[in-house]
Amino acid sequence: MSDIKLFQINNNKVTELAGKSVTIEKTLQILFVNLLSKEINVIDNLVKKVMG
Repeated sequence: MSDIKLFQINNNKVTELAGKSVTIEKTLQILFVNLLSKEINVIDNLVKKVMG
């Protein structure tokens, strides 16, 4: 997964957020993607069972 940059927009001014925020956001992004992938896999398996 590539590094991400976070920006804040306030009154038409764009500011890059500090690295600490990026680390937290990247950790949350990885966690969310992993959990979502598992949920999609469970749903896919259920659909396959129901559809035969």
